[in-house]
Amino acid sequence: MNISIKATNIELTLALRDYTEKRMRGISKFTEGDANIVVDIGKTTSRHKGGDIFQASVNVTTVLGRKYYAISKKADLYEAIDDIRSEVIHEITSAKGKRETLFLRGARKIKKILKGFR
Repeated sequence: MNISIKATNIELTLALRDYTEKRMRGISKFTEGDANIVVDIGKTTSRHKGGDIFQASVNVTTVLGRKYYAISKKADLYEAIDDIRSEVIHEITSAKGKRETLFLRGARKIKKILKGFR
């Protein structure tokens, strides 16, 4: 698994890098084999009256070429990182369920057609 982290308008500290890598490492068990994960974290702008707004986004590309994307804007950067992790895992599992459902529907139709030949 290849994880690359980019920081925008903030300094990428060692603690922030470790936390992000730890949270994104768990995505590998939902993908088929190794995945290329690109994480972008940072402040959106510095002109907010109510405090800083942090943004985190993730691009996951699997070995089979499937791409998944998630983005989150929160007042806390760690919450945004947790949010994108859960969003991308939900997206990966729902795509897997759709593929399996499509396969089963096709198999049922083929079985129905083959029963007509007897």
